[in-house]
Amino acid sequence: MDKTQVIAVLNDIATLLELQGETGFRTIAYRNGARALELVNEDLADLVAKKKVQEVPGIGASLAEKIATLVTTGTLDYYEELKAKTPPGLREIMKIQGMGPKKVKALYDLLEIDSLDKLKKACLSGQIAELKGFGEKTQKKILEGLEYVEQIGKRFLLSEAVEVGDELKALFVNHPAVIRHELCGSLRRRKETINDIDILASAKDVDKLMDRFVSLSAVRQVVGRGGTKVSVVLEGGAAGRPPLASLPSDRGVSKPNQNPATTAGV
Repeated sequence: MDKTQVIAVLNDIATLLELQGETGFRTIAYRNGARALELVNEDLADLVAKKKVQEVPGIGASLAEKIATLVTTGTLDYYEELKAKTPPGLREIMKIQGMGPKKVKALYDLLEIDSLDKLKKACLSGQIAELKGFGEKTQKKILEGLEYVEQIGKRFLLSEAVEVGDELKALFVNHPAVIRHELCGSLRRRKETINDIDILASAKDVDKLMDRFVSLSAVRQVVGRGGTKVSVVLEGGAAGRPPLASLPSDRGVSKPNQNPATTAGV
């Protein structure tokens, strides 16, 4: 794994711990570790090879070992165990705006809500409004979030969005027209859930890069194109969903929506 992927995993581990009721040192340690890696300029693989990960401020011996394992093997037993222990529906609920791990766990503990369908039924029956710490206002916002998910598409967990973002970035790596490119927006800010992925790109020849972009075998449909931006729907993507991608010009942006979409600016 590269640094971006490792950061996503560390943040996801913290989220999984919170969903299981852990709110102390361990959760903070993983969040702090992710932030510490964001400030590292040296290649993470080099740090691992030199066994210098622990020298990064904010990263202890245990976390450094896990980071090394992720970098060298691409997987981590501890992470897989946490995912296996967590009802998958809880992570789906977190894709609703405003539904963080603490609220999701509270609903699971109090009403055994572990799916979007159960959450909607609880809202429509007024059960959410009766809960301490929620109320009618929160219930209304949850219903609005559910409606958005049904009409527009689901939000992505950070780890899912990173996967799609890395796939999109790879499309730009060896293109001669590209000067530079980077992930930005919510993904760059490491939000717990992502509605769309933004990729910013600068190019010597905008039209040539856009032509190449829309001709990729991964492109299922072109949904819009202008002088500085092109949007397409891609095949595949995170969790088997097709990402929506856009490429704006002079600044490339890419977005994944329910079937994640991509926007790129050149």
